[in-house]
Amino acid sequence: MNNSVRFVKNRKIFVNDDILKYTMNDIESESNQLIERSELEEKMYQTIELLPPKCKEVFKLNKFEGLKYSQIAENLNLSVKTVEAHITKAFKFLHENFTT
Repeated sequence: MNNSVRFVKNRKIFVNDDILKYTMNDIESESNQLIERSELEEKMYQTIELLPPKCKEVFKLNKFEGLKYSQIAENLNLSVKTVEAHITKAFKFLHENFTT
């Protein structure tokens, strides 16, 4: 009986060590992913800052402030088509200039 209890106790410690090892690996992996994401976000913000001024303003109002094209057009005294053109230009620029 003592051998059985000892085996179970030893097995429990082994399992707990495995759980700890996997938990630590998960934490390390998540930490690395957060760092990578943070670096990518920083690169994206730097690339956005390279946009022409009006294009950058329109893009930020839409993507960061959540304004609709019509709201941006009204606020900046532009046509909706011009706002659409700025957004299209911004996406094209970001696609061409954002390197991971």
